[in-house]
Amino acid sequence: FPVAFRETQKRQCAFGPALQAAQKLLKYCGGRVSAFLTQLPNVGCGSLQPREDPGDSTLGAKHFAPAIDFYKVLALELCGQQTGVDLFLLSQRYTDLASVACLPRYTCGYVYYYPAFHHIHSSALVEKLQLEFQRHLTRSIGYEGLLRIRYTQGLMLDTYYGNSFLQTTQMLSLPCVCPQAEFAFLMMIDGAVTESSFVVFQSSLLYTSCQGERRVRIYTYCLPVVSSLSEVYAGVNIAAMVGILSKMAVDRSVRLCLAYTRDELMRVLIDALVAYRVSMCSPKRSTFTIPRSLQQLPLYVLALLKQPAFQTDAAMSLDERVFTMSQLMIQPLTLVLRMVYPDLYKIDDYLNSESADNISLERGKETVKRPALVQLMAENLTLQGAFLIDCGNVLYIWVGRHCSTSFLDGVLGVTSYTSLPGTLTLLPILQNPASKLIQALLGSLRKERLYHAPCFIIKDDSTSRSVFIKRLVDDRTETAMSYYEFLLHLKERVCK
Repeated sequence: FPVAFRETQKRQCAFGPALQAAQKLLKYCGGRVSAFLTQLPNVGCGSLQPREDPGDSTLGAKHFAPAIDFYKVLALELCGQQTGVDLFLLSQRYTDLASVACLPRYTCGYVYYYPAFHHIHSSALVEKLQLEFQRHLTRSIGYEGLLRIRYTQGLMLDTYYGNSFLQTTQMLSLPCVCPQAEFAFLMMIDGAVTESSFVVFQSSLLYTSCQGERRVRIYTYCLPVVSSLSEVYAGVNIAAMVGILSKMAVDRSVRLCLAYTRDELMRVLIDALVAYRVSMCSPKRSTFTIPRSLQQLPLYVLALLKQPAFQTDAAMSLDERVFTMSQLMIQPLTLVLRMVYPDLYKIDDYLNSESADNISLERGKETVKRPALVQLMAENLTLQGAFLIDCGNVLYIWVGRHCSTSFLDGVLGVTSYTSLPGTLTLLPILQNPASKLIQALLGSLRKERLYHAPCFIIKDDSTSRSVFIKRLVDDRTETAMSYYEFLLHLKERVCK
């Protein structure tokens, strides 16, 4: 194909017919389709029209929902014949990801997105594509999967989130399933469950291994039935709650609009705190009390409100916003939490406190020690230091203008701050203890991720500084409150 079409001058894209051809080839055996798309499909079935309007701030269903049903119908047909689709999007222009993403959405596939990809000028994206495609081809995977959810009578499955097709009210069809696949379920109480002392949830996954063996995995989970609201609050899992909130926010944005999503996040937070206040103390008192299990919830809700995918004024393309939403929907919970509230580390002191020789030995055992976390506030950044922030899908290293020469030389390969480029897209690999230590740290952070997280180096006085600063969730921005201001605002709403 590269030779046959090397000299072509045609700029049209017949994506739909190409997918239909792949569907016919795999009709009787099933399998996986790796689809690469570099422009908006504009010829034949499945052709699309541009609908991105940079001046339209009322983002909602007309932007995030599929423009046509072709790709959803085709995805359901592919799911029925046990064929999964993974989509690699390498486009410098709008490609209507919201429509074509139906293919992996209903076939348990994944979207890999490389905005403004160029094989020469975007070295970080080239490396990202190479590593992700290599992992895509070599990772463990199961075929012809069925995921069945059972639960105690009196409960009802209200909503599920994840890349799959809901065959029945209790069964998901998974043409392809990998170990990192994540699904979330929102349950409702549909009857009397107080007659029992506990409720039971059971998930059973039936699939075919790469060796052709039919296997089943069963997981059973029990929860006690309690009689007081205080026990309910005491048993809250904040990580799971933030995960389900992020998925609900994506769902509301796609079906309704971003403005409604933001209001809904605030309503959920306020309702939870008001209910606790009413149950635990007199509502006439002006006491603002947050239960111990929910003390981090206001911070995570503020972080969700500041998440670029849910901001109406965020300077990001429509495809990039849709991709970020899909990541919040399908990424493992630990990475969703980092996307919502990143991890910040001070790494120049880390080099002085850790032994590079010990780290190199421990790396083989995959037990690399990480630095202590730093609160996401600009006042914690020092001009003499260097800081690493892990945003789940991307890593940034911020370098202060008075950073030590030992760090600049050992890790970045430059002799002074002025000789450091404004933005480095690839961290150099140097043969010295400091570089090996940082590379070991990055390797431990990137371990077991669905997507490769590129690392960008940003100088304090570069034009890209705002990219790093806007990740500091606890601080005030031009359009959003600081964490302290948010708590004061929350107190007014809860105690009014």
